Amino acid sequence: KNDNVCLGDSATIYVNGGKTYSWSTGSTDSIIKVIPSSSFQWTMIGTDGNGCIDTLSYRMNVKPAFSVSYDNTIKGCEGDVKRLTASGAKEYDWGQGPTTDAFSDVTLINSTSYQVTATSPHDCQIVFSIPVTVYKKPVGKVSDLTICQGETGDLEAKGGVKYKWNVEDK
Repeated sequence: KNDNVCLGDSATIYVNGGKTYSWSTGSTDSIIKVIPSSSFQWTMIGTDGNGCIDTLSYRMNVKPAFSVSYDNTIKGCEGDVKRLTASGAKEYDWGQGPTTDAFSDVTLINSTSYQVTATSPHDCQIVFSIPVTVYKKPVGKVSDLTICQGETGDLEAKGGVKYKWNVEDK
């Protein structure tokens, strides 16, 4: 038999029909779980209750690893629209299903991480998170002021670190 697995993934191989089993990996179980680091061929020798022997070879092809690049320094104020981008895969799932778009525009609400599933040209998948830092908008307050014509008074603003005043005559 010949199967494929992505690098880093596990595979379960099972056989039946024998009384005892001996794998080239050293296992004697009818089921083995492997995490291969390269393509490999296993051999299993099965013996039935009558002492008859059967040999089975099993080839596992390991698809190459891949990585995805993305910006992990995205910051903005709540309400801003930011573009999340990635590269290194043939498809991305930004949460609405697979697409070839290597970007997704998001409206910032809270600091969070956006989980993305990337698919390689060999149909292997990895899941990664893009962290986003969201700064809350300041809550500005201006004091009330009532004065008579010709008098002066002070208005006080709070909630920010810089202020821009626009005074209109009414």
